[in-house]
Amino acid sequence: MNEPFRRAPGARPLVWGHRGTRRGLPENTLAAFRRAFEQGAEGIELDVRPCADGEIVVFHDRDLARMAGDARVVSELTSAQVREVDIGGGERVPRLLDALDLVRDAGKLLNVEIKRDVPDLATSVDAVARVIEAR
Repeated sequence: MNEPFRRAPGARPLVWGHRGTRRGLPENTLAAFRRAFEQGAEGIELDVRPCADGEIVVFHDRDLARMAGDARVVSELTSAQVREVDIGGGERVPRLLDALDLVRDAGKLLNVEIKRDVPDLATSVDAVARVIEAR
């Protein structure tokens, strides 16, 4: 059994903000993460994927179509190109570094989901590990 991950008997479950909060804010944005914390989340779950330049950004989908009406594929764009895109209400795609800083400064928990539909999953895993280790 995974004892370090087991809740104590009678302990209440942790509240997680899935992609932050999606009530009135675009998912996987710093604003959505802040709102989740304001609403009582003890941690957030976010999705990450690489850009063409190797930068890891926080974004769920393979392309920008659903969030921004833009069919370009995230892994084919530089992080600067991805971060120029308005994904709703003026919000931009954050870097994993930015999300890590926000979570650390808030003293909250983090669950990082590395998306599998990327050009090279092993390279993505290594890049995410390096970013997390650096913080």
